[in-house]
Formats: sequence, structure tokens, C-alpha cells
Amino acid sequence: MQFAFAFVCQSGELQIKASLLAASLRKYWPATVELIACVPEDAHFGEISESCKRNLDDLEVRFARVANPIGTDYAIGNKLLCLDVETQADRILFLDSDILALTTVTEQDLVDSFGEGFVAKPADLPTFQVDQEKWQLVYRACGAVMPDITVTATTSGELMAPYFNAGVIAVKANSGFGRLWSDCAARIDQLPDIPSKRPHLDQIALSVAAAKSASEVKLLSEEWNFPAHLRLLPPVSPKLCHYHWPEVIEREPALLEVVRVLSADAPSIAQAMRREPNWHRLGGKLTRRPQKPRTRNFSDGVITGIPRSGTSYLCRLLNNLPEHVVINEPGDIFSPLTQQAPGQRIACYYRDLRRRILDGEPIENKTDGGQIISDTAKLDVRTSSPIPVQTEDFMIWTKNTLAYLNWLPQLLNAMPEATFVACIRHPVDTIESWARTFPHLRDADVERFPVGYPSDPLLSPLQREQLAVIAACADLQRRRAMLWNYLASIILQHSERLIIVRLEDLAENPVTRLNNLVTGRSKSELAVSYITRRPSYNTPAETLEQVASECDANASRFGYLMKS
Repeated sequence: MQFAFAFVCQSGELQIKASLLAASLRKYWPATVELIACVPEDAHFGEISESCKRNLDDLEVRFARVANPIGTDYAIGNKLLCLDVETQADRILFLDSDILALTTVTEQDLVDSFGEGFVAKPADLPTFQVDQEKWQLVYRACGAVMPDITVTATTSGELMAPYFNAGVIAVKANSGFGRLWSDCAARIDQLPDIPSKRPHLDQIALSVAAAKSASEVKLLSEEWNFPAHLRLLPPVSPKLCHYHWPEVIEREPALLEVVRVLSADAPSIAQAMRREPNWHRLGGKLTRRPQKPRTRNFSDGVITGIPRSGTSYLCRLLNNLPEHVVINEPGDIFSPLTQQAPGQRIACYYRDLRRRILDGEPIENKTDGGQIISDTAKLDVRTSSPIPVQTEDFMIWTKNTLAYLNWLPQLLNAMPEATFVACIRHPVDTIESWARTFPHLRDADVERFPVGYPSDPLLSPLQREQLAVIAACADLQRRRAMLWNYLASIILQHSERLIIVRLEDLAENPVTRLNNLVTGRSKSELAVSYITRRPSYNTPAETLEQVASECDANASRFGYLMKS
């Protein structure tokens, strides 16, 4: 069985991606496969450079012209007719240009995975979120019947209507599937009642075209289309990696090494990178002699806990240790935390943060005079500067209380090797501190939380229900106590994976507690002693009773006694 692989190549950074894709396929995949670079007909998309043409010629890549059936305002439409390029092969695959082959593949592997039917991977995420009625409208507009099946998004794990990633697709060659796909896309693009069609028009139409083709649908695993822009590369490299952007290559040592090897064989690729703004930094990293990458044990730590429980103080202590870098409340975590699959995105954020530190980029942090601010209620400012490190394997910590705590299950699942620390403090002292600090804590105003608010769609239904009850409580002191109890319950639910640090213990003997934390001995110390706190301020007896009635059960599990 013969296979052809088609991909888009056009001016700009896409010709760099196409060159890397072709080079990786020739290096790792059977020499018998046909490679076809599909160049847009419309002059709007420019012409590829002579050096790119030479590179692809050297790799025995055939050129073909393709039209964009949607229009120049939708560049993704350049891919739709690639599957209709004439070929002598039996099967044709379309590959997004921002893909790299990473491992050796045999002809039999190709036959087993792509030899028959319509082949694609379910989408990473349900990026086209409409109800069943809207999906039915889409199918009817294209003269198709919607299949009565669901698929599972490979990153978020959500069930959805048939919806595929359009980065790796296999169909019968010369079957007209490209025209079928493009016709569906054109019809859907004109539907006024379908929201948010772009940029995912190609994937919406692909589902309908697959149904109209009457081909058997065969689902690929992530091994053949791994979403490295959403997830860290696994220890065993996938066969095809969908990286999307050059910074993803930079953050992944295995990808960087593959690109270094490929560009060494074709120096003009690295030269083209250095001329392209988005690729310039990566191009500058390819001058070293290719070498086998060593095993790197990247160490990550997550600091969270109940606000005003000493998390910033702990950050300052850790940051003073050799080869420990702590970022106190990084502001750029909120973008990944408010998107789908927030845990996976934060894991990628950590890897990219390490890359930025190693590159000497200025890093924003809550510091004063070069030291981590130990009490952000007294001083809450950010400064930016490079962070000097002596090794690539330094321990990197970031801290956030409410955001990380609300997403704790997702973070734990996405970062199984990371160290997680949760700070806690006697509830009476904590609530008294809230009363003198930031408005969202002073008022226990959960609706003002940037993430983890009552209607946050990414929270579990139980979390939303619990937060809604807190928000509805009119009594301020009871609302504060309910919030403490809610946050404490999250810590307790996941205590087996956490190092729990009581502020009282840390303040009493910081050296010992810090040593136990970094050596992993703190997990067994929870509640070995009991703490009865007498409030430092004149807390009314009624308030103490309210706090005790809400928090007593959970507080006692941390070793806190509510009554003297």
C-alpha cells in the first residue's frame, strides 16, 4: 500500500514549519512515502523562498497548487483541498505544517493506523461548544445525517458530538474528500445562527464531511497527533507531535534536539528562522553541535493554602535556599487557569517559565530589594528582573492561594511528580487577618474571585454549589467562617498528596520546618501537636461561636482546638 502526505507550504513562518515537517518525515518515516507541499494559488499568500524550494527539492518533495475555497480572510482554508491533490498512492494523509515526526515508523505501522476508512483523532478540547440542536442544523445545511455517537476530547476528557482534530487526517486517495470537506465548510460558514464558527470552521466541517463520505471512522490515539501546546511531552516520544508554536519547541528538550539535528542537516532552515521574528530566538539556539539530550529531572513545586496563612513567608524562606526559585503570585497564571484543561496548561506554564529563566528574560515577581515580599498585605508590588541560576535543574516554585486551591484536583493530576505545599493557620487568627486585609477576603466576597467564583464553568458542580451557598450568606462573620471551612475541606480531601504546613509551626522553628519540607519529611507531622489560639484582638464571643460552629470539625483535623 502506498501513502502520500500533503501539507501546506506558503510564505512566512509556514515555510519554516513545512520544511521541518518534511525533514522529520524523511528522517524517521519510510522513504517510499510521497511528500506533497501544497502551495496556495492566491498571490495574497505570497511565494515561498528559493531556499525553501531547494530544501524541499532535496527532500524529494513534490509541489502542488491548491485553491482556498473559503477566501483569503480564512487562511486555514488553504488546507481543505490538499486531500484532493492527485497522486498514485492508495491513501493520502493531510498533516498540519506545525507537526514534527519524532520516532521511526514502518510501512506496516502506516497500514495498521491509516490503511482504511476516515482516520483522525478526536479534538483535544470541545472548542466548538454548541447544543445538539445547533449541531443538527449544521448537518442539515450540508445534507447530512448526524451520527448518533459521541467521542471523548483527548485532553479535557469531555464527551462531545463527533468532533475531530484536523491536523492529521487520512482518507482514500483521489476520492474527492477534499471537495466534500470544502463544500461543507462553505455552507457552514454562511449559517447565520451558528456562533463562533471561526477559527474552527475546518474542524466543524470535517465532522460533517466524514459523515457524508460514508467511510468507516477510525479514531487515532494521541501517539499520532500529540498536542504539545496543551500538554508536556511524555517520556516516550509520540510518533507525531503537534507543537503549534516555536516556543513550545523551546520548552521541550526532546523537540529542541530534533529541530537542532534537522537544521544541522539543512543550515538554511536555521537561517530562515533567524530572519523570522517569531522564530528568531529559537534559530539562535541551534548553533550548538547536536548532541544526545541528557535525562533532566526538572523539579517543580506548587505553594497554595488558605489566604493569610504564611504562604508569602514560606516563599521568602524557600527563595533563600540554593537552587530554589520562587515566584510569588505570578500574574500570568490566570490566562491558563481560565482556559479549558487548566491543570495541563499550568504544567506547560512551569516548563516555559523555566525556559524563560534560563534564557535570562526578566521575570515578574513580588519582590522588594531583591527579596520575596513576606507579607503582601503590607506591600503588594511586582518588579521584573532576570533570575540568576547555576543549573538547569533548579527547583522552581510558584504560589497562589485561592486560584491554585480551587484547581487543586486538576493541578495534582497534571503534575504528578511536583511537590505540593498547602499552608494553613488557626481559623480564628485567619479570619481576624482577613478582616484587616484585601476587600475580597475582608468581605469573603467569593463572587469577586478572579477564578473559582460561584458560576465558574470550569469548577465542579459541587464546588459551584458550595460557593453559591457562601455567597448567599448575609452574615459577614459566618460567611468568612464558611469560606475558611470550604478551603480547608479542599486541603483535607487531597491531604495524601500535600505537604501541609501550619503557620504556627513554621513561625516557631522555620529552619527545622523548612528542612523537613524540602526533604519530604513534613507529610507525617500533621496534627502531632494541638494548638489552641487566643485571638490577638478582642474578638466577640458571638464571633468565636460562629467560627467554631462552622470550622470545628475540619480545624480539629489540622490540630487546631477552637476553645481554650
